[in-house]
Amino acid sequence: MSKVEILKKYIQSLDGYKISDTHFQIGAKIHSSNFYYAKRLFQNSYYTARIAMLLAIKIKVTLMDKKQALTIVGYEMYSELLLSLIRNFLNEFGYLNINHYVTTDIDGEIKYLPNNVVFHDKIVIVVPITSTGSTINKISENIKKKRPETLKENITPFTVLQSYDPDDNFTNLIKQQNTLITLETKWQ
Repeated sequence: MSKVEILKKYIQSLDGYKISDTHFQIGAKIHSSNFYYAKRLFQNSYYTARIAMLLAIKIKVTLMDKKQALTIVGYEMYSELLLSLIRNFLNEFGYLNINHYVTTDIDGEIKYLPNNVVFHDKIVIVVPITSTGSTINKISENIKKKRPETLKENITPFTVLQSYDPDDNFTNLIKQQNTLITLETKWQ
């Protein structure tokens, strides 16, 4: 059993982190029979450190050039601890030129914290939870507006918890991204 499978099994077995056989509305048309209490996962260093280590390993495998400058971009403030830990683990792996930012959606506009954004050539987007991949797309588009020379190949998206509808009618909504945990949902 891989480390990701062990983590997934562990998270799914924790009381209070996953509630099964329920009805939860994620968005206007997205419903799930499972609920993850993400705040506990992403604001508790015990769990976040393990998730960050797995993501750092995936980044290391994906972006092998340790000398290349790297920017890690997260979504909303609950990703800050995760980003900081990923950065620390990557530093331990020998990646030395790393910066990170948290994006937040304020009145439909993506903002960066801190404000003085400097994007490197390689950009990793880390979104803790996503359903259709639109958050990653919004962040990617915003990065390209701020830095037009950014190529699609230079942006690598990662999702910790991906909710999805396995129905073939919805495959166009699922974006190709690296995902640690998948959560089956039903669109209605």
